[in-house]
Amino acid sequence: MLKQLALFGIIMTVFMGSVKAENTVHEPFNSLDNWETSPFPSVQNQTDYTNKNGVLVCSSNASSSLLKHKITFDPNETPIITWKWKVDNTIEFGNVKKKELEDLPIRLYVVFDYEESVANWFDRILAKIFKKLYGEIPPRDSIAYIWANLDHKQNFIRSEYTNKLAMIPVDFGKDELGTWKVHSRNILDDYKMTFDRKVSPKATLAILSDSENTDGTAKAYIDYVTISAE
Repeated sequence: MLKQLALFGIIMTVFMGSVKAENTVHEPFNSLDNWETSPFPSVQNQTDYTNKNGVLVCSSNASSSLLKHKITFDPNETPIITWKWKVDNTIEFGNVKKKELEDLPIRLYVVFDYEESVANWFDRILAKIFKKLYGEIPPRDSIAYIWANLDHKQNFIRSEYTNKLAMIPVDFGKDELGTWKVHSRNILDDYKMTFDRKVSPKATLAILSDSENTDGTAKAYIDYVTISAE
């Protein structure tokens, strides 16, 4: 239990950070002013995130680092997330159902902050521990929409690193590589499917392209992300 708690702490501290609140989010990637990169401890190489002609370009080469948005939103008020992305390649040996192979060309996270009003007793205990150890309280949990390397034939996959992360495959495999795909999801429905409890009124976005576990490479693109009421 203590080992799991320590690992959870290392992972979740990457998601910490001060943010400002907005009713809606529209990110056209004309710049990265509203984003910040957060490296993972013990990962030597960082993924390169750049904006080019209004598109986010994610280039991963045996690397991993998180791109975090600086703006929070209330998924109860604005639960619809819509985005447009494509990938050049999947990761040959990547498999999110195996901890040592959990690499993906692209993930779009919705990260839910800790809020005492919706926390259970165990959440409150964890919050006190992390507040004492790190001076901050990590996110409660998160959903990641993913382009999976394989068709796992599951609505969602719990991360082997932490049960606080649920990954939802919206694309998979090589058939549509290089093709722009548009997706729209209801965050509240997906949260109910994956965690089935009261959702935090504060959430933010994050993006990850990672290939460090398999020493692979990946290149992915996001044209836009929006958060809206409908």
